[in-house]
Amino acid sequence: MATTTGTTTGTTTTTTTGTTIKTTKTTTPRRGNVRLTPLSGARADPAAAPPPVLSLLEIDDARILLDCGWSPDLDPESLAALAAVAPRIDAVLLSHGSLRHCGALPYAAAHLGLSCPVFATFPVQTMGRHACVDALKTRTMYTKRSAYRTFARRDVEATFNRVTLLRYSQPYVLSGNAAGAVITAHAAGHTVGGTVWHIKKDTEDVVYAMDWNHRPEAHLSPTHMFTGGDQVLPALLRPSLLIAGARLPSGIVPTKDAASASASASASASASADPLRLRADALLAPMVATLKRGGNVLVPTDAASRVLEIVRLIEDHWEAHALAYPVVLLSHVAPGVVHSATGMLEWYAPALTRAFAARRSSPFSLTYVKVAGSWADLDKFPDPKVVVASDAEMARGFAWRVFGDTARAGRNLIIVPHLGGIGARANQGGIARAIVDAVRALPDPAAGTDLTARITVVREELVPLAGPELAAHLAGRAVRRERDAQRRREEQLVLDDEDDAADADGGKAKDASTAVVPDPNAMDVDGPAPPAASSSLTVPGVHDLTAAPVHFDGHDADVRFHRAPRFPFAEHRRKFDEYGEVVRAEAYMTDSDRIEREREAAARRRAEAEATLGGGGQWSDDDDDSGDDGDEEDGLDGAPEDTSSNRMDTGSPHARVPTKPVLRHSAIDVAVGVRVVDLEGLADVAAMAHILPMLQPRAVVLVGGDDRDTDRVRDALTQAFAARAASTSAPDGPESTASGNGAAEPAGPELFAPRTGETVVPTATGKIMVQVKLTDSLFSGIAMKEYRGHEIGAIQAVVRLPVTPSATDAPLSAEAAKAALDPTPVLEILDVSLAQRPLPVVIGTLRLADFRAVLSQEGFTTEFVHGVLIIDGKVGVYKTPNGDLSLEGRVCPEFYKVRKLLYQQHTVI
Repeated sequence: MATTTGTTTGTTTTTTTGTTIKTTKTTTPRRGNVRLTPLSGARADPAAAPPPVLSLLEIDDARILLDCGWSPDLDPESLAALAAVAPRIDAVLLSHGSLRHCGALPYAAAHLGLSCPVFATFPVQTMGRHACVDALKTRTMYTKRSAYRTFARRDVEATFNRVTLLRYSQPYVLSGNAAGAVITAHAAGHTVGGTVWHIKKDTEDVVYAMDWNHRPEAHLSPTHMFTGGDQVLPALLRPSLLIAGARLPSGIVPTKDAASASASASASASASADPLRLRADALLAPMVATLKRGGNVLVPTDAASRVLEIVRLIEDHWEAHALAYPVVLLSHVAPGVVHSATGMLEWYAPALTRAFAARRSSPFSLTYVKVAGSWADLDKFPDPKVVVASDAEMARGFAWRVFGDTARAGRNLIIVPHLGGIGARANQGGIARAIVDAVRALPDPAAGTDLTARITVVREELVPLAGPELAAHLAGRAVRRERDAQRRREEQLVLDDEDDAADADGGKAKDASTAVVPDPNAMDVDGPAPPAASSSLTVPGVHDLTAAPVHFDGHDADVRFHRAPRFPFAEHRRKFDEYGEVVRAEAYMTDSDRIEREREAAARRRAEAEATLGGGGQWSDDDDDSGDDGDEEDGLDGAPEDTSSNRMDTGSPHARVPTKPVLRHSAIDVAVGVRVVDLEGLADVAAMAHILPMLQPRAVVLVGGDDRDTDRVRDALTQAFAARAASTSAPDGPESTASGNGAAEPAGPELFAPRTGETVVPTATGKIMVQVKLTDSLFSGIAMKEYRGHEIGAIQAVVRLPVTPSATDAPLSAEAAKAALDPTPVLEILDVSLAQRPLPVVIGTLRLADFRAVLSQEGFTTEFVHGVLIIDGKVGVYKTPNGDLSLEGRVCPEFYKVRKLLYQQHTVI
């Protein structure tokens, strides 16, 4: 008897003594059919903030992009690795709606040829859209978008509108090159809608767990991957490959004593041992104490994901204590984020759902936290106040601007709840990283400090153009403006001519006596007339009209290329609608009317720019999205930053001075209180070492962390897997498995920690896959049984290689000759006289709690004692550490009845 793993071209799944025959497209044996390549975010510099996440997963011919993150500087050069593979991607899976996980998606779709399906939950799609819009507006607060050629608002909308939305535990079958792969989303915690992805294709199971949280939070439940105690989600057990995030919290975990001291100082409730309460008190107690002594508080955070946790904590505390201090949420997308958050009730923690049922009010229908989308909105709130501002790294956005006003007063406070992401360039750092490093160096980091120091930061500023640069910019701008004006004139002429042709009565030819009037705006874009037209008459100095043969059926202008019509000029016909003749208001406007109209338009554009950027710039969304990218100005019509007020005076007569962006090192004198609180919503190294080994993966790859965090997680997992193997090993020695050549292999999974660009091919996931043909006699001899919608059967078969006919053999028919040339082996059922009686194969999983319910229905008395299900005090059923069921008891009628019921819960073949 031969046991063979092969492939079928049908839909029936056949088992040969427990080995499932699967489908594959390979015609030759292949090993290592799962590959992972981190394109970004693997073993980054520890001195930098968390890098964006980008990983390419390859399963056979399927290429799946796991997350598509970007850094806040939106530097296209950092996406070189993605650009090389983007056109060949078959699917994109987004795990969180932050810039770190989905920021590069609009740019990749617009410029890198990424056109495959994208999958995410509804909150990830919505918050990812807000995060990208905020990053784009933050990047262009002082600089016009055309200076960086990234993406526009329309690209964000177009990309996220085509995302395929999935719910938790909803399987989805991919198509194309990834046909047969099934993806399922499970809750990850960390952010609303955050996802742990389960990817199954053929014999391979891949779990992608990036940035997850095992603790409950104010607005989120913990990850579904871990169900408490020693239980994990059964669907995620024993994956072929576990891709785990190695990013650890960067904040300071408060102790109970420190939290109690802070709480008593602010007259709040004493801290309990609850980790959520400890973190909330570490955030809120110093905040209230600062407000009471007249200081302002700055909390830098992201725009659309972790900010919801901070807002929820502040809103609950202000409501519980009836505080009157203003709390302002400041970001470009703050109104949209809060509005979207009110419609995601089903994605929040059950406590918020119960509160909604009692109060009939959304958890994010905010009363105490006010929303501001611009500087003008922020100025409406008096001091002292709390400002929760976007730009977690404090490198270029609203938080950086607020920092300039907050850091110079000792009574103010800055609370860093988590780190964002810095630029791809190593010299573009933010202030948050400097604060975190300073606090970590203290003897008691949880207590914070009053920071008095000079911090050197790298920031981007606009400087006026001068000399040859200014001359070149002005000359280029004049050429571009003339070209744009000419293009608009040509397009208008073509449109007018098309309207006239459409209004022509039955397409009749024009009267030959119609007067021809030259158009002063028409230009001969093709150059001078050829010599063949020299028979025309020209009167120099009069009108310079050229007489030429007239074709009344049409003119030479090619409308497809937007060229201006040539002679003869098409007469404008009067147009009529249901109310009579259409009147063109422009024909009756005087020069003063036109000037006044242009002034109103200019004032309206200036007001829109101030409202959109809050006085921080002079371009609105229309400037970001309008015009052809190829015609946008490379020079920047922006104003230099006014460092005295940190504002840009858009109404100044010098506001249109051409400028260019430059990176400058500057020193800032800081005298302010600082705190660093762990509110990142990430699992720590102890939780990873406890939970990940429970999944029992065959291979683990760590990505998404810096060098320091990756090494810590790898060392902890190595010890955890070794301890688990020792606890489940045989008494006579460590557990080992036998390889194909009989050599013993060490227990535990393969553990990889690659750098960016390194490809990992776990040997534990590699299967030898061959393609075989199944004969009709094989299918007719299988006794199939139903199991969860599938038909399963066991066979004893033999693989027969095709025999190549020799020259002496009798001639074959055409069909037989074609079959003989096919090199594919044939799987044939083994002759009954040669077959041995196979051992029964039991298929299925059973929870003891479900089996207890079955026994109760049959009249048995059951109870659990130390994990063993005791039936009538005579029979015991329990699960071994390997997951097998064991039935023990006295030889009695109850034993055989329980055994029969136990077999009935499974499929035996």
